[in-house]
Amino acid sequence: MRTLKTRISTYFVIKRLMGHSALADQLAALIAFFLTLRKGSLRVERRLAELIEGNRVSVVLATEEAEKKIRELDEWREVIIAADKATRALLKEGVVPRVIVTDLDGYPSDLILLDRIGSILVVHAHGDNILQLIKLTPKLKNVIPTTQVLPLAWVRNYGGYTDGDRGAFLALHFNAGEVKVLGLPEESPKRLKFRIGMALLRYLKGIEPSRVRLS
Repeated sequence: MRTLKTRISTYFVIKRLMGHSALADQLAALIAFFLTLRKGSLRVERRLAELIEGNRVSVVLATEEAEKKIRELDEWREVIIAADKATRALLKEGVVPRVIVTDLDGYPSDLILLDRIGSILVVHAHGDNILQLIKLTPKLKNVIPTTQVLPLAWVRNYGGYTDGDRGAFLALHFNAGEVKVLGLPEESPKRLKFRIGMALLRYLKGIEPSRVRLS
């Protein structure tokens, strides 16, 4: 998924499996564009690039397995990216993620708190979360909108499908020195959505074996 063409092709394969509407997803991207007109998302993206490039990154999944490994993290030596609902477990342990990848189905109070203290929120727009976008995006300042279809201005498509694998794609896009994905489930997920996410993480491991670690 190194090129936009490959990302879009992968999206259409997933679309057939999951029954998504490309039109609704593209509409969500357009709405995200208008919601972030005055947010300075390009400036936030430059901050994100500086934060990640060449550094160690840990992507924390929203799983029970990840919760058991949070104390392994070193927020002073690595950039911590939280996959949406993982924010709650991290904050309980006193760990502040520098980046949150979210489609806004987690804990809005966590997202607003982390935004206010300077964390970067990479907010994914798709056809099923338009109402959440409209409700929550105006309350955020440090936001980069993303899409799984055609990008629009600062509405980016970095690759990936679920919050967790999108975090890993994001880290590689900005040339992280090392990407560790924390909290892979011990058993294959029952939901197809998460099985696709795991497959995409294994794909990343396959194309970047020296940089990607799955834990």
